[in-house]
Amino acid sequence: MKSFRHQPQGSQRKKKRGPTKLKRPPNGQQIPIKPVGEEQFEFVNNSSDDEMEIGGQIIAILKLEYPSIVKDGPKKTFYAKTWDHYSITRDEHGMTATDCFREEFWSIYSMSEEDRLHAEEVFERFATKQCKNMMYELRVSAVKAYYDNFLDQRINDKVARKKLLRETQYLKVWPEWISDEAWRKICAYWCSPGFLKERLLAQGSRMQPDFAQNRGGSRPHSQTRRYLAKKYGPEAATDINTYCCMKSGVKIFDSNGKSGPIQQKRPKGDDYFATLEALHPNDFEQHKNDGKLDADALIPVPEEMVAILQEANTCAPS
Repeated sequence: MKSFRHQPQGSQRKKKRGPTKLKRPPNGQQIPIKPVGEEQFEFVNNSSDDEMEIGGQIIAILKLEYPSIVKDGPKKTFYAKTWDHYSITRDEHGMTATDCFREEFWSIYSMSEEDRLHAEEVFERFATKQCKNMMYELRVSAVKAYYDNFLDQRINDKVARKKLLRETQYLKVWPEWISDEAWRKICAYWCSPGFLKERLLAQGSRMQPDFAQNRGGSRPHSQTRRYLAKKYGPEAATDINTYCCMKSGVKIFDSNGKSGPIQQKRPKGDDYFATLEALHPNDFEQHKNDGKLDADALIPVPEEMVAILQEANTCAPS
């Protein structure tokens, strides 16, 4: 089998983006970070190098320490699929892949002692999320690699997600960070009835109308906020403006870093501000302009409920 790095001989191709690689700061320095919310970190220093972005670094370390085949008992073996699987098998030094991951991560980043407990909770959630994303994108990368290397066609992620390969075709684009045995199991799973059924269910779920799709790309909330603060100043980096910018799209900012119009598939009654006004009719303007997100308003209220909520809140005792 050939890895993703295989290129057809004699082809003159446009340079493409390479795989995510782990980047270490020079001279053994550590980059100070802090936990934000439940599953994100951000740099303490806003001038930190974007190449050291934490999400991409976590993906790189997940690949570096990927355990491939997990042995859970004398007879049960399976390929590692989730973050929990990193903590099962131990090496000759008694360390799990989770231990090695933590050691690598904290050799690059530093954390204040007062944030340590919160950071550990965020670390677990973030690693779990990124591992899930990595395994989801693995099939997409395999499809793109097959079309690129064997059919001489460059396709993007959106097109690749819709395509299926045969097991023998998946096997031809073996990524170098996965063992041969694990890759064979993964390819067999992608061609199994169970996977195909799950895929159809997921496609049906994605076709449902939503509140407002996130058009901010892969950049998370904390990174988008840092980007806005760095380019437009702290007044553009409020929670609510960051949220709106992620919904409208990162290329639709105005000259002050304010978000553009949010495209929606659902009625206006499901808009964040319409929901916010329904929940807080007496002090809507105050909530709208305080720059903070109202968690309750993130869940859309059906149009038929807006009038009922407004009446209930208006009549409620102050």
